[in-house]
Amino acid sequence: MSSTAWMPLAATTAIVFAGTLVRAVSGLGFSLVAVPLLSLVWPPAQAVAIAVLFQTLSTIPIVAGEYRSLDWRLLARICSGGIVGMVPGLVLLQWLPESTMRVVLAAILLLSIGIIVAGRRLVRTMTPTRLTLVGLCAGVAQGMAGVSGPPLMAGLMAIPGLDARVIRLTATSVFLILGLVSVSTLGIRGAFSVMSVSDYAIAGIGMIGGHLAGERLFRMAGTAGFRRYVLLVLFASALLTLAPLWP
Repeated sequence: MSSTAWMPLAATTAIVFAGTLVRAVSGLGFSLVAVPLLSLVWPPAQAVAIAVLFQTLSTIPIVAGEYRSLDWRLLARICSGGIVGMVPGLVLLQWLPESTMRVVLAAILLLSIGIIVAGRRLVRTMTPTRLTLVGLCAGVAQGMAGVSGPPLMAGLMAIPGLDARVIRLTATSVFLILGLVSVSTLGIRGAFSVMSVSDYAIAGIGMIGGHLAGERLFRMAGTAGFRRYVLLVLFASALLTLAPLWP
């Protein structure tokens, strides 16, 4: 294979590394990093398919390594709301103009930042109904543009006394469940034929490296650092979402 032919694979591997690192550190943000960059290497539809695959795969090490700490009732409440919320989200995806969609998504991101900053001053107790509402909001955002992370993370971080590791684990588990549905759908459509199995395996090395590096940074960050990482990812995402609307 010529050096030119290797360039897309090398770029994809590096992008997957970066996206996985951000996901491991903050619990969200893989798509924020990966989709825009992969779109420079592959056509948009193929870039999204590659991102969805590795976004889903990147959740497995976290869930597999820490599943004993998972609050299954918390996960069930959020997922039940998320599944219901995806329906109106998909309707909005078809109905809203692109410019309006970007403003709505940026509003979701900024509102999520506000909820995280407010924290316990806003929510002193998290009832089952509120948990379902968190999932509902995440489902709507997932249906509109695959960005369930911001409202989900905002809701989880507003729960008093919830440890950063549990927050990351719960969010990652939700992403895994939603991701498996997306990967199955894309697989049926043949969306992953853009690369060979061996190419995906090589790009997977970048995913493993990003996970190991991200885990190290996550352990070093502590609760305060985790909170800053999440806010930074959300703020950057809001700016990038609105960027095409700037004159």
